[in-house]
Amino acid sequence: MSFLFNYLLLGLIGGVVSSLTFGPVRVSLLDVATATLLIGWVIAKGKKIVPAVDPLLRVAGPFLFVALLSLVVAGFRLSITELLTAALYLVRFAVFLVLLVIVSTTVELKKSVRFGLLISGMVIALLGFLQYFLYPNLRNLSYLGWDPHEFRLFSSFFDPNFTGILLVLTIILVFITRIHHRKIVNLVWVGVLILLLIALLLTYSRGSYVALVVVGAVFALKERQFKWLLIGGSVFLLTLVLLPRPGGEGVRLLRTMSISSRIDNSVEAIRLWRTSPLIGVGFNTIRYVRSAPPENLIQIENAHSAAGFHNSYLFLLVTVGIIGFVCFFWMGKKLWELVEVRHRQLLGLTVLAIGIHSLFDNSLFYPPVLVWLSVLWGGSIRD
Repeated sequence: MSFLFNYLLLGLIGGVVSSLTFGPVRVSLLDVATATLLIGWVIAKGKKIVPAVDPLLRVAGPFLFVALLSLVVAGFRLSITELLTAALYLVRFAVFLVLLVIVSTTVELKKSVRFGLLISGMVIALLGFLQYFLYPNLRNLSYLGWDPHEFRLFSSFFDPNFTGILLVLTIILVFITRIHHRKIVNLVWVGVLILLLIALLLTYSRGSYVALVVVGAVFALKERQFKWLLIGGSVFLLTLVLLPRPGGEGVRLLRTMSISSRIDNSVEAIRLWRTSPLIGVGFNTIRYVRSAPPENLIQIENAHSAAGFHNSYLFLLVTVGIIGFVCFFWMGKKLWELVEVRHRQLLGLTVLAIGIHSLFDNSLFYPPVLVWLSVLWGGSIRD
């Protein structure tokens, strides 16, 4: 199982670079690795699978049922191909939830979760530095629907915003691990943190900046470290002022184009939600609903933004409606009750960072972030 888990981490690091597109479906190394780990776990557990998965089904069952029901209803206006493509994401989401059970019920994995995620985050940062200096933009892939992201660090994910939140999660993990393992040489942790912070700054991802600042402020206030809150905030603001501005719209922190785009995107989401407020338009069917010609839809900007909305909460509300929205957060509440007290600080800050970032980008349903959250959560559940 350890080998399969390492394969999963390799898929996490691989990002978009390790994916292939088959028509409307993109299959990544992360998908293959997750499926392989699931199969290996099923073979290893045998008849013990049912009692292991049963608690998760009790908690996640209502949301999965509503999401499936929304797809059934959406099936009346979609083609078979469109419906099956949309259903694949629900299957993947369910498998990512099972990852939580796999980790929580496998002792060898539970012990290595933090170290594995930490190494993965550091490798993502290192790949990002290589990309930043050797491959500073994606203009040559614009014809495939990718934004150029000139002079921004986007690593193996081809997106500085999603790379940014993964770097924030790694910074949180490093910081909390440093607190609990004071015997480790301080200079090592300081060096790692500086490396990760520089990588994060070079993403020019304002949503990721906000997530880190909010998490840092909450931690400092809770621990009554007001002096460090002031010092850290001042240094961070000064660093933002000193960031290089080699050219391009993406490196301008006061840019307004993306803000206007997100506002329009949110307005469209609300309009679409009103067409089916209770059960939604169907889980992961937004690409097909937005492609339709009704007057209440806005033209799709590119292939990579068509499948969802920037705001994760609006994405959830539109696809599964109010009922699914409530079931989703009820599931989160019940899963939180299973977490060991000593792990709640790390997991709570991680959830907070993703929750803040999800206001700006659909990171809550971004597969690498989901895998990170599921694995960390699984390692935090009490025995």
